[in-house]
Amino acid sequence: MNYRHAYHAGNFADVHKHMFLVALIRYLQRKPTPLVCLDSHAGRGIYDLSTREAQSTLEFRQGVGKICHAEQREHPWLRDYHQLLQDWRKSTGLVEGYPGSPAWVAQLLRTQDRQILLEKHPEEAEALRQWARHHAQCALHQRDGYEGIYGLIPPREKRGIVLVDPPYESEEDEFSKLIPALARWVRRWPEGVYMLWLPIKEQQQLERIVRFLRQEQWPERIDKVLLAECSVHATDNALALNGSALLLINPPWTFAEEAAVAQQELWSLLSPAGMGRHAVRWIDLQERKRR
Repeated sequence: MNYRHAYHAGNFADVHKHMFLVALIRYLQRKPTPLVCLDSHAGRGIYDLSTREAQSTLEFRQGVGKICHAEQREHPWLRDYHQLLQDWRKSTGLVEGYPGSPAWVAQLLRTQDRQILLEKHPEEAEALRQWARHHAQCALHQRDGYEGIYGLIPPREKRGIVLVDPPYESEEDEFSKLIPALARWVRRWPEGVYMLWLPIKEQQQLERIVRFLRQEQWPERIDKVLLAECSVHATDNALALNGSALLLINPPWTFAEEAAVAQQELWSLLSPAGMGRHAVRWIDLQERKRR
């Protein structure tokens, strides 16, 4: 495994993903029943932006840096994201740190909730294990994310989120595993809420993923999925990460409407020159059957 997220922590894609993740958990916690959050590729949990890796790319300056230095943050999702980040930095003493997905989730867990983390890479898993020792509601599995999620669902809580954020080292190989795996999980646990992060390099690449989705067999109740795109550069360079996309299955009622407003403000902060594009749209998965 060559991908190491330490080089990219806190970049624009992280901000996009984590703002949505926090909002999604907040929505589901409007009900008092227990909630579980499963993370298929958890990483190391926390990142230090002062390290050689982060400083060699400085990607965080174009992501979390812009949010922290913004004069105003109007939307509640953005304000919540920023406040949680500041609270986490204060509580951990990591003034130049950035929380990975496990740490974002850990801040939000109620006493009846828990999180399950999967990480295959030995070094990342060991770092995650050290972090997890201080979080009683966290269970760590050093195993393949695709196989692990299938074996852990449906959970005893009946309600929960599956976060899927692979490294995409070889994108075509990853997609050939990812989309069929996602369909298998949904068939096994159709009540779950799934959030899949997707890189955007060229726009046509994202449209190809949509076609892959429509080729899979989905439960009848899953007739459409939500796709949120946030690109901060022109999507015409296959060699660069130009945008971030989130695919959501079973998002809560009214989530899409609020997501569109929150993402528009986020995009304006991340791309003040107006480069790239943003969109929130529904994808019809049963289109072939309706023809």
